[in-house]
Amino acid sequence: MKPKNKYLDFIICLLFVMGIVISPMTAQAGEIADSVNGVISFEEYYATLRSEYSKRGVNFTIINPDTTKTYTKEQLEKEISQICEEPVREVAVQDSTTELLGNLSPQSVNRTPMPINKTYHTERVVSPNNRPSCYATIRMEASAVIDLQYNQIMSVSGCTTYRTGEASNFYSWRQNSARAWSEGTKTIAATANGQVVFHEQAGGGQVNVYEVNVNFGTMHWTA
Repeated sequence: MKPKNKYLDFIICLLFVMGIVISPMTAQAGEIADSVNGVISFEEYYATLRSEYSKRGVNFTIINPDTTKTYTKEQLEKEISQICEEPVREVAVQDSTTELLGNLSPQSVNRTPMPINKTYHTERVVSPNNRPSCYATIRMEASAVIDLQYNQIMSVSGCTTYRTGEASNFYSWRQNSARAWSEGTKTIAATANGQVVFHEQAGGGQVNVYEVNVNFGTMHWTA
């Protein structure tokens, strides 16, 4: 039997101990380097963005997150600065259109009602961020039959909402409720609400999803 090599045993033990000590030191050094460079985890990046969007009434989620990307505090701050303080904005123009429902003779105009179908609308521009990457316009439209001769409401036909005009990264509009009614014989009222969803490609198969609630409140138009 060969005598044990005490020096070999010592070296093996020393390397073993150094491995135990160096491993956590290496990991700690990596964490320190990330901290110095402002690198943050995907979990922190996502949770912070989700919280900031929620404050503005936007539900932010990520499909197929790319966790291999490097996220930094600088990048996070830039994203937060791009969030719209008012993701839903009212369009100033509120218009109406008129359609004559029947051909009436000149003799009858002074004696009988003149029904016309009249539509009234208002719009909201929806955009969760200040970049031109996600936006859409949602219209609420109410319709009624108006007596043109007496300028009075004969009946209210209904209310609907839909996306109109150009849009970017628009995914869907879901109408939750919509209704219209008359207030007296001169005023049309309508209200509606729903949700706009945007899907934005963020690279690496990642998709950023923004869900924005839209509430038109109660609008009024004069017949």
